[in-house]
Amino acid sequence: MYEPFEKHHLNTDVINTGVINVFLEAQELGKLSFQNRQKIQSELLYGSLTEQDYIAINRIVHAVRHGWLELD
Repeated sequence: MYEPFEKHHLNTDVINTGVINVFLEAQELGKLSFQNRQKIQSELLYGSLTEQDYIAINRIVHAVRHGWLELD
């Protein structure tokens, strides 16, 4: 079975931010917790996000829309 959310193209060796940690945890568990959604919201409102952070957020949204990632 093809599961696109299992493969990511983020350079997590160089940049390891809160958003990327949320992305990796969601990828591993297959779901996004309420607390992790709040972390992303907080980073969007108050944090200074990198390009890698925006890529991770876009991948999370894409995975939720396609049903590859559940909201907890």
